[in-house]
Amino acid sequence: PIGKKPRYGPWGGAKGGIRYDSSKPDAETVLRGWARALFEYGVIPKRYIFGLDVGLKEWATRAIVEELGSRKVSTGKPANLGGIPYDELGVTGYGLALAMDLMAQARGIDVRNSATKIGFQGFGAVGYGTATWFEKLYPDGAKIVAVSDMHGSVYCDAGLTANEYKKLLAQPLDASQTPKGVEQLRLGEELELPIDILVLGYKEDQITEKNMRRIAAPVVVEGANRGISDMTEKYLWQNGTLSLTDFTINCGASSIVYVEHADGSVEEGLEYVHEVITTNVSYLLKEAQTSMLSPRELAEEIAKTEVRKATAQI
Repeated sequence: PIGKKPRYGPWGGAKGGIRYDSSKPDAETVLRGWARALFEYGVIPKRYIFGLDVGLKEWATRAIVEELGSRKVSTGKPANLGGIPYDELGVTGYGLALAMDLMAQARGIDVRNSATKIGFQGFGAVGYGTATWFEKLYPDGAKIVAVSDMHGSVYCDAGLTANEYKKLLAQPLDASQTPKGVEQLRLGEELELPIDILVLGYKEDQITEKNMRRIAAPVVVEGANRGISDMTEKYLWQNGTLSLTDFTINCGASSIVYVEHADGSVEEGLEYVHEVITTNVSYLLKEAQTSMLSPRELAEEIAKTEVRKATAQI
C-alpha cells in the first residue's frame, strides 16, 4: 500500500506461458513438461513463481506442485494444498467492489442506495466475481440493471441478482424466451446506458474515441486490463467521468498471492487486499483533486516511483 511499510519483499517482472489450448486432453502433460524444464534450468522458483491466468484453473496449480514437489512453486493453489484459490474466491472482484464504493463516494453516488444502477460488460471471473462480492458487501444496495457476456447483452430496470443474470446468460439468448421485464440489447449498448456505475470486465479497448462521447455513467470501474485507451481515459476525466486505471483497482489477486506465499490464511489475504485497495484508491482520489494529471497519469508516476524504491531494495 502507498505510504505504508511493505509487509512483503517486492515481486515483479514479466509473465511467462505457453501458446497451447488448455482444453486439450494432454494440456496437463504439456504444462508439467514446461514447469519441469524451467525448474531444471533454475528458473522456478528462484526467478519465477507459477500463477493462474487465461485458460488455467486450479488443476494447473495442483499439477505444478505435484510435478515439482513443493508448494512454493505456485500461487492460486487449492486450499487442501495450503493455497488461497483466488479465482474460486473471486478475489479480483472483491477488490473491485471495494474500489467501486470509494469511487462512487467521490462522485456523490451511494452504492448502498437501491436507486443506484450498475451495469457490467463481461460476466466471467472478473464481472461475476465483482457482482457477487458487491451483493455480499452491500446486500440492500444498488441494483444490477445491465449485464453482457459472450451470449448477449440484457437490461432489467428492476434489477436481477448476479446468479439470475448468470443463469439467463448461460446460453445464447432467444428473444422468445426472454423473461418479462428483461430487454435484449445489442452487444456494446450496455456501455452507453444512463446508469451510475459501469464495470468493465471483458477485454481491452472497449471504450475508445469511437464511443467515448456516448458514455453516460459518471463512474467507470476498470476490471478489464486496458478496457479504456489512454487518450479516451483522459477525455472521460476532463468531462466528469471518474475511472481509475486497471492496475490500481483490479490487483486483488496480485495482492493476495503475497499472503499465500507466506503461508497466510484466506482471512489474512482478504484483509491485505482490503488494505491495498482502500489505501491506494483513497490516496489517488485525494491526489487527483489537486493534480494537473489525470488519474492514470498520476497512477503511472506513483507506480514508477514505487518500482524504483523496490528495485533499490533488491
